[in-house]
Amino acid sequence: MNFVSVYRTGLPLPGRRCLVSAERVLVLQNHRYQSGDLVVYTLTKQSPHPGPRARSVHPAQLGEDYSYVVDKFWMVAKILDNGDLLIVTRKGKQRVVNANDPLLRKANWWQRFRHRGRFPTVEVLSAIDQEKVNS
Repeated sequence: MNFVSVYRTGLPLPGRRCLVSAERVLVLQNHRYQSGDLVVYTLTKQSPHPGPRARSVHPAQLGEDYSYVVDKFWMVAKILDNGDLLIVTRKGKQRVVNANDPLLRKANWWQRFRHRGRFPTVEVLSAIDQEKVNS
């Protein structure tokens, strides 16, 4: 067995080490998430018009749609009891993501600096906490 960086589709995934065997691909994540961590989620999308932030754009077989990936910049709001993460988006939407999802990773220092306007602010987290108290 050797270490390789791959997506589920077999394409390279930057910053990830995977243990490759004949039967499966196991992603090795050496970090734990905490509330307030900035994370990047690589979301796969499909549409007739990819946006300006689309990467790995591939046309469909008949050429009517494109499949591509975009990076979403989120913040960990809370770690749930079952180990999943409650994630908050920049506009305050909440999502639940498995902590072991290979498409989820912590933002490195360059991503935090370069995309600082695309991450949620701490005010979004405090607004969510305020809503829970008022409910």
